[in-house]
Amino acid sequence: MKSHIRLFGGACLLCRTINSNKDNRILQEDIDNLEIWAHDWGMRFNSNKCYLLKSK
Repeated sequence: MKSHIRLFGGACLLCRTINSNKDNRILQEDIDNLEIWAHDWGMRFNSNKCYLLKSK
């Protein structure tokens, strides 16, 4: 993971400040890798609990 990740109580927080297209690609790669990891371990992410935070 190249982005910041925190795991706690069955939850996962992945975050990265997006200042460029490169940051966007890195975050997407990390999300893709988490999806592969979850599939390999028979886990799913609850999309109802996934959020995108935007700064003003």
